[in-house]
Amino acid sequence: MTNRVSVFIDGFNFYYGAYVDGPLKVHPRYKWMNPVKLGEVICRELGIGGRIVQVHYCTSKSKPSASDPGQVTRQQFFLRALDGLPEVEITYGQHRDREKSGMSKTSGKVERFIVREEKGTDVNLAVRLVRDAALDLFDTAIIVSNDSDLKAGLVAARDDFKREVMVVSPHFNGSTGRTKKGYVFVRPASVVNDLQGASTRSCVMNPKWLEECRLPDPTVDNDGKLVCCPKEWN
Repeated sequence: MTNRVSVFIDGFNFYYGAYVDGPLKVHPRYKWMNPVKLGEVICRELGIGGRIVQVHYCTSKSKPSASDPGQVTRQQFFLRALDGLPEVEITYGQHRDREKSGMSKTSGKVERFIVREEKGTDVNLAVRLVRDAALDLFDTAIIVSNDSDLKAGLVAARDDFKREVMVVSPHFNGSTGRTKKGYVFVRPASVVNDLQGASTRSCVMNPKWLEECRLPDPTVDNDGKLVCCPKEWN
């Protein structure tokens, strides 16, 4: 019987790992990413046989920002493109603005400020992973995230429902730190320990994989209309 592979992508974790954090950033043109193709490339690189039966893309809709007024429109174009892929199901969390206090870099005083936080993506991903395992909708799950909050869901899918659970961290940049004497050191990129222990296998994504995963430009949305890659991503 053919191995059924489902891909579960933490959109927020993926975006910051691949496109924002650290010196190794993927070119913006690869933000126009086909998640089905990404799953196929991961299967090929990790030697996973079978076929992609579904991709769960978990994210939150952007809210207007004075620092980047075009981000809402760019995301809308991308989500329309994903809607046109029959294998992809998008599940939404939400962004919330919360007031916090902290030390101001400019004044050196404690000030109050607004922080925008993304909520629900990790919960949505874990719920869909366990639900689909219980419904026998896949044999192998590929989790594209490096969020340790997913640990319990991974353990349930692996141990209670006997599924293969692969974790692919999109955080391919290492992190830097300082010793007590002030020397800078670099930690190599790795999958967080909680996800290593909760999965069957784990690895860090190779950024080169994304170069094979670009959507056609233009592509067709769920209504049969053409949708183009945002010009800022070309």
